[in-house]
Amino acid sequence: WPVNVILEAGFATVAFDYQDAFPDRAKSVADWGASSVRPGNSWGAISTWALAASRVMDWVETVGEIDSGKVAVVGHSRLGKTALWVGATDERFTYVVANDSGCLGARASSFNLNGETIEQITRAFPHWFAPNCAVRFAGKDKELPFDQHWLIATLAPRLVAVGSAEDDHWACPSGEHAGLDLARPAWGKGQDRCHYHIRPGGHDITPVDWQDYMSFARKCGW
Repeated sequence: WPVNVILEAGFATVAFDYQDAFPDRAKSVADWGASSVRPGNSWGAISTWALAASRVMDWVETVGEIDSGKVAVVGHSRLGKTALWVGATDERFTYVVANDSGCLGARASSFNLNGETIEQITRAFPHWFAPNCAVRFAGKDKELPFDQHWLIATLAPRLVAVGSAEDDHWACPSGEHAGLDLARPAWGKGQDRCHYHIRPGGHDITPVDWQDYMSFARKCGW
């Protein structure tokens, strides 16, 4: 987390530990209450982390030194998925950044070149999603009644950036790019408010990524 780089670029930066909101382990569903059996449409960890980000935004709005009309939510990997959901549910975030978010993030599920599948992700991380996600969609990546570009399209007309890494095959960079491109029509003539970048290397968020996301914000008048 290159705090000095962010500050030197003229941005403020705020972070919270997502596991303070909900522990990132499959057995954490028991933390919801006495029963570890969740209703099919119940919240998962990603929705909880998103709610926590909105509560942080409540505080940000009280800080006079911050322009609360220009606040980005930035997440990597599972938190890239979370960032997209934060943006979909809280329009106060006027810039959404999903870095290496992969399956059920920015990547179109129906566009997958040797990357993670819905069956694999819901089996490994059942606590991230509503149980219905696995029940209804595992093994049906190419038969969905919707795809992840629908989620990205809810962010229009705000700023959105999707980032990939060349060696992050599990996230499938070409599928992440496809997810953003399929969503672009939601911006109409403002498609320059959608941004994609890919860098060398693997699954990580690096200073190169941060510089790219900040440069895009500056290009859009921040």
